[in-house]
Amino acid sequence: MALVIDIIKARMKEAFGQDSQETVGKKLNMTQGNVSKLLSGTQQPTLETIYHVSEIYGVSVDWLLGLSDKKEIDKSCEGITYATAVRNLHEL
Repeated sequence: MALVIDIIKARMKEAFGQDSQETVGKKLNMTQGNVSKLLSGTQQPTLETIYHVSEIYGVSVDWLLGLSDKKEIDKSCEGITYATAVRNLHEL
């Protein structure tokens, strides 16, 4: 399990870039102390935190968790509804 936490720590650091812990805390609605704990590995991120990091920093949840090497979120399907997809498939 330590390996997974190490991956998450490293990828969160990469996602945050040059943002200070205080800035990250404000963006994620948490204290600088909690950000420090996440980045040091003494506190595991909640699912909600992982989701917020993904949304705010534009990185894939799979990438954050070490399940994929694809960092960016694929937005090519953004705004497409199920009805639109079915209609397009029917036209094929």
